[in-house]
Amino acid sequence: MNKQKTFLPVLIFTSALLSGGAAYGAGITISVIPTLAPDQLNSPSFYGIPGWENNSVTALMGGTFEASFTPTNATAPLTQFGDPTMPTYYQKQTAAVSAEQAIVTDASFPAWRGMANPTGNFSGETGDRMTFGLIIQGNGTKISISELGYYSCSNDTQGLQGSCTANNPTGLLGDANTPGTYDYGSGYIGVVYGNGTTIANTYYDASGVNPNQLVDAIFARGSGNSPQVDCTVDIMSGVCDAASNGGLTQQQLLDTEAAYTNSIGLTSFTGYYYLAIGDVHPSNSNSFSITETPEPSTLLLLFAAVPAVAAFRHRRQRA
Repeated sequence: MNKQKTFLPVLIFTSALLSGGAAYGAGITISVIPTLAPDQLNSPSFYGIPGWENNSVTALMGGTFEASFTPTNATAPLTQFGDPTMPTYYQKQTAAVSAEQAIVTDASFPAWRGMANPTGNFSGETGDRMTFGLIIQGNGTKISISELGYYSCSNDTQGLQGSCTANNPTGLLGDANTPGTYDYGSGYIGVVYGNGTTIANTYYDASGVNPNQLVDAIFARGSGNSPQVDCTVDIMSGVCDAASNGGLTQQQLLDTEAAYTNSIGLTSFTGYYYLAIGDVHPSNSNSFSITETPEPSTLLLLFAAVPAVAAFRHRRQRA
């Protein structure tokens, strides 16, 4: 079983000198931070203030959102931020996640961290997505979000074809966003640093900003993926019930999806970011480690007993 990385990796890109002087892009740092996020598509807690997205970017900025003189290129990100009793709480993932914890559902299927029909503050949630937060520091090189690319790969046996690359994102959770896909916005914030005393930072955090706008740093809640399972709603009652889902309760649907991911050997999910700067691509990555839970034999028996599971599940869900 792969072990979860517990450090925040930073890559410093130092390309060979193409001509006299420092290479363009030298010194750029890319930090990739794994976290479990609410489902972007259906969660009521993802957007807004204080929503999960806002809390995640605030944490990456060191705990103060878009202050006049912070963050700087020396500001350390926080590993957690917000109210831990709420689904808006941000926390860096430093331990392995279970297969059930990393599943997203649909709007008719409430779930949270592998539990169907959660109560209280989590009652409206629709599962959890493995997400890779992002900090890019230019450290003297101006960058733009139009240069940002992303791809992800998982190590399962389904769809595995050759090496994992931006042009060949492999596995069930394989995905790719080419440069030119991303825009500045509330979850992808560009910063032009001031001087720390008299000139304030400038932030690019609204849709419609030119993605070619040059900045000193980018703080982003990031992209990710998770397996998805849906619950068929009864046409007459409008209820997501076992009768409409092959006799499976909502909890059994989650268990079955977890059994499926276990059965194909999904134990690792890796996200990669890179900047397409001229002929160079400074990049970095980080990974989730995924464990089997509960007892694998129990889940596999359930999965084997329900051949119609494909009717209820989707391949994956991206963001």
